Amino acid sequence: DNRLWVTAVTMDGNIVWRTDAGPYRSNEGYASSPALHGSLVIVAADSKGAVLDRLGGAAFVAGLDCRSAAIVWRVKRPSLDSYGTPIVAQVCGRAQLLLSGGQHIVSYDPATGKELWKHAWPMDRSAGNPAFDQERVFVSATIWNAEIVSLKGDPSLPADQSRQVWNLQTGVADVPVPLVLADQLFVLNDAGVLTCCSVADGKIHWKKRFKGPFSASPVSAAGRIYAANEEGRTLVIDPQTGDLLSENPLPEPVFATPALAGQQIYIRTSEALYAIEQPATDITLRTRPHATDQQANCGIFMPLRFSRRRFLQGTAATLAAGATYWLTRDVVRIGLIGCGVRGQYLAMSVLQT
Repeated sequence: DNRLWVTAVTMDGNIVWRTDAGPYRSNEGYASSPALHGSLVIVAADSKGAVLDRLGGAAFVAGLDCRSAAIVWRVKRPSLDSYGTPIVAQVCGRAQLLLSGGQHIVSYDPATGKELWKHAWPMDRSAGNPAFDQERVFVSATIWNAEIVSLKGDPSLPADQSRQVWNLQTGVADVPVPLVLADQLFVLNDAGVLTCCSVADGKIHWKKRFKGPFSASPVSAAGRIYAANEEGRTLVIDPQTGDLLSENPLPEPVFATPALAGQQIYIRTSEALYAIEQPATDITLRTRPHATDQQANCGIFMPLRFSRRRFLQGTAATLAAGATYWLTRDVVRIGLIGCGVRGQYLAMSVLQT
């Protein structure tokens, strides 16, 4: 109906409220994610809108009250199709709502929607959200003049003073968002080229090519970079050298960025949600003795050892050290391991012994 609807649900999936936030019509559909700040949920609707909406300007960013759905503030945006996600960041000692889109990169006060600063750039649209450190904002886009730009995030700078610190025209990402680690910026472009450069001046330290394409953004944990390509393979990369440390396949494509919480990494594929963590101990997986081909569903595999990762799908079964798990060719082919203890199935990454 050419409208942007925002819905609040409970953890049980019950709808609390649903409200019409304003007009929205885009060639590629809606791709932005909401942002949270205090009691507000913030949504961006960068679009040209339907023909009638264009007369008054269709695009906007708005803050809605999480409990009542009331619109607390709304700000007009350029009427261009853009797909970036607003992000609330602590930059230069204060909360800033950062949003990149057509024509401008803008910082707002997330509580009121007041514009803090704006940077003009030659892009028609943005597909990812900005990255940031304590003082700077980093944005990458490719339509139509590919560029990675570093900007000063200080709201007190005069409006006529340039915010740009440096820019690059190589290794530019469209969909994946850059990753900031200490004094380095990592940009993984859609084709699979990972560029490591200095956040201070943009100097390139190294470049490595990995098998793409990539839509998901790289994330970091335990001193490693994790990047999931569209084929469903999660690459573990050394951020110091760019060396590939391991490659972990899942049976379905991945387009969503992995999420990190506690000791687990969560990966949503086109078919399932996986929770992955390092187990407390290795578990040896043995072939089933005296099994016929029919029982084993086309054969038995060699003994395998559980690697340092476990992939849980659906209900998690407890893995006990010393327990024996049966493997069959059909189960392994689709990436699942039969658990002989409870009859449940787990998706795991395994290595031959």
